[in-house]
Amino acid sequence: GVGGWPRGRGWGSCGGGRSLQCAARVVRDQYGGVLPTNYDELLKLPGIGRSTAGAILALSAGQRVPILDGNVRRVLLRVHGIEDWPGSAPVAKRLWSLAEVSTPRRRVAQYTQAIMDLGATVCTGRKPGCERCPLASICIARASGSAERIPARRNRKQIGRASGRERV
Repeated sequence: GVGGWPRGRGWGSCGGGRSLQCAARVVRDQYGGVLPTNYDELLKLPGIGRSTAGAILALSAGQRVPILDGNVRRVLLRVHGIEDWPGSAPVAKRLWSLAEVSTPRRRVAQYTQAIMDLGATVCTGRKPGCERCPLASICIARASGSAERIPARRNRKQIGRASGRERV
């Protein structure tokens, strides 16, 4: 099956909190208990997406692979002053591009951990700590006073589109 997942079993049975356990089984059975160090192989594991694969490779092997978890997304949205809803395809594409160009060629593990920590502890969802942020001097959201409004929330029109239903 795909990524070592048995044929005939739906991916849905490996959802939620069971994804990690399923991925561990695939690593045990298909990779001899050694986590792959190849991006494409990691993506085949249940529950491993682009950002998680990037974080694993950046932090464990120093490979230059971008990440875009919720904390990093928020930092990039604010620093670049992106006020559009981050769940839209064009904004997501732009954010991945920004994550790629922002990831340094050297000291990747340190950068990856730092930008995740920055989003978790300083550039928080509520009451961002702009006054103590090391990126304050280049942050468009801080300069424009829009940090607390970014990331934008989905509006009703976007919610209807995201679910495939029109609101009446």
